[in-house]
Amino acid sequence: MSATLSSDRPPLTGLYGSAYLAACARHEAVRPASLAAGGVRLPVLVADGDGAIATPYGYPQPEGDGPLEPLRDAALTCSRPWRAALAPIGRGAELAVLLAERLTPAASRPIAVHDLDGGAPADRFSSGARSMVRRAGRAGPRLERGAVTGVFGTLYRTAMDVLDADPLYRFGDDYFAALNAAGGVQLLLHDEHGVAAGAVFLIGAPEASYHLSARRPDPPPPPGAANLLIAEGLELCRDAGAAVCYLGGGTSTAADDPLLAFKRAMATRVVDRPVFAGSGAGAA
Repeated sequence: MSATLSSDRPPLTGLYGSAYLAACARHEAVRPASLAAGGVRLPVLVADGDGAIATPYGYPQPEGDGPLEPLRDAALTCSRPWRAALAPIGRGAELAVLLAERLTPAASRPIAVHDLDGGAPADRFSSGARSMVRRAGRAGPRLERGAVTGVFGTLYRTAMDVLDADPLYRFGDDYFAALNAAGGVQLLLHDEHGVAAGAVFLIGAPEASYHLSARRPDPPPPPGAANLLIAEGLELCRDAGAAVCYLGGGTSTAADDPLLAFKRAMATRVVDRPVFAGSGAGAA
């Protein structure tokens, strides 16, 4: 069965649906679209030129109640280059299983996940991570919660400058402003020197995501600042009705990646997220 590639109308409603997709498309100078087959739609970005199709950064889910096999088959016979990195739980994980039956993953990355219940999320952190939350709290910081603004944008770009990060990760203030329509919430941690660290969560129901974070390079924020921000963010996710929050992976695909280890200490589980790619030549 062939798939239909069209603008994302009617709007995609998932966490990585139309509002988020539009923000990503503007940032990457590509087109937002949906790939539909068998009554199921997947949010994608379409490049000019070769028309390459890719899922947006994050953990997109297929939307719709239809079977997933037609979408899997359409990907395998696609005449365009394509790349898919899906949500590692739910329908995204189910589609990945179907793809893996016919196509070897191009890569795989462990993803830390926090399953939310009615309790305090920090109670489910490792003992070391809980200790860091308490340590940061004893430093007397002020936590500010609200809409995503250029304050976080400036903090994030400064952090990317220090890391000499790829331009893809140097988001403009228009990108951050657009996240507010996609469930974006900004958390800022203030100390005696000003804004010391911040994080942006994308929050919906039943899913949420720890999207981006940054810290002031000098003077450094209080020890445990990131742990405290994540604990606070997870409480917001829980209160908004999310059942799960994606904390994300590391800077590499290694199981012992240091960033993954940091997130694992605040996760309830780690799941594998395969990445699939096609050359546009159709099925092998």
